Amino acid sequence: MPFGSVGSPAIVVWVAVLGTAGVLASFQRLAPRRAVVLLSLWAFCACWVMVLLLQVWPSPATDRLVNPIWADTANLLSTALDPIPSALRCQPLLSQGPFLLAVLALSCAFVLGARETYARSIAVAFALSGLLYAIFGIVSYLIDPSKILGYDKIAYRGELTATFYNRNTAAIYFGCCAVVWLVFLLESVRRRKPGRVNLRDWRAVLSSELLPPTIAVLICIVAMFMTRSRAGSLASVVGLIVAFLGFFYRSFASRRSVVFAGAAAAVAAGVLMQFLGGGVAERVSIEGVSDEGRWQAYRSTWRIIEGSPWLGTGLGSFPWVFPAYRSPSISSWGVWDRAHNTYLELTSELGLPLGVLLALGWFAMFVLLVRGILTRRRRKGGPAVALGVLVATTLHTMVDFPLQIPAFSIVVFAIMGTGLSQSIRSRPKKGSDAPSECLANGRVISENA
Repeated sequence: MPFGSVGSPAIVVWVAVLGTAGVLASFQRLAPRRAVVLLSLWAFCACWVMVLLLQVWPSPATDRLVNPIWADTANLLSTALDPIPSALRCQPLLSQGPFLLAVLALSCAFVLGARETYARSIAVAFALSGLLYAIFGIVSYLIDPSKILGYDKIAYRGELTATFYNRNTAAIYFGCCAVVWLVFLLESVRRRKPGRVNLRDWRAVLSSELLPPTIAVLICIVAMFMTRSRAGSLASVVGLIVAFLGFFYRSFASRRSVVFAGAAAAVAAGVLMQFLGGGVAERVSIEGVSDEGRWQAYRSTWRIIEGSPWLGTGLGSFPWVFPAYRSPSISSWGVWDRAHNTYLELTSELGLPLGVLLALGWFAMFVLLVRGILTRRRRKGGPAVALGVLVATTLHTMVDFPLQIPAFSIVVFAIMGTGLSQSIRSRPKKGSDAPSECLANGRVISENA
């Protein structure tokens, strides 16, 4: 997706494509459990729409919540203005694109992900496209790192950004792609019989099914580290560890084994970062994990929330509202058009009630994915991928804004939709002849209902 699909024409195209996909996907039959989850998502969307209407529609119910900017503007212009809670008149309605893309991608993937073949196809499509973007990014960086698709970069002229404007978004994108390829590799390892491949026979090694996903993981990780993004790389590494532990959770003898495996994976990730991520390690050692300016920006954003706690200042209004609350401790260089914390920014724009509801929904997705990993005995790849991507994205979005970039949010919510759907096990109908699994004598056997 060129330039992150951040332009309005690209957003309109993607809304039309995913909207059409949503109409076609609606013909798929869903089990009652999946229907409940989908209805919960739509209920949240209804709350979102209600808040937006209250923000832009003059109403006696919101007289005490109007933004003071309208009274000040009316006095300066000596004219009557309809006061509304939003700081901008139509901006909340014009800023719906990224939200629509996220909901459509999540809904379509959730409906289609009920079938294993469709869920697998979505994961493979993301993995292959991400691999191609990684290869393109590495090659274009080696040719001329100061250009992006033939245009001169405005920033990050010495780092890999592939087709993104921002290196941080590129890092988390390639990191999430590496999570998918890692699970593909783990599935191949689990399918491989002991002694199937002789490492001394190079022909056998080259023909092994382990080789393609291993190469793909390394390419995506190399592209991720070449961005020199601290938060994106570290969050992706955590996502890789979570996906690894989630996939092999039932293979560990005890919880202590899980802790030891997680520690070993963290050590291996640290060694890998030293060899492949020298630029990231150097930035972390010199600049630390974060900078003081972002923490001051978070405090300023919280002041916005305190000023408009119920309905916020209006969706999409942050770049115009933030200067009035900007802390003097922040450097005067640059313009803060993002809060570098998507949750805080949305809460400041939409209010605390909807912010709390958003946090509860996000936590519910996390719980559902963990439950899917703990309860499923087969085909845990989908939930493991989604959980790794969810953890990596959550960590990164707390210090940056990857979910506000459509090219990243579309694929992330598609992966999470399939993972959520695969985490729900449908109950077999009574009297059906469908096979069911039961555990007897330590073995999973199949018998008729």
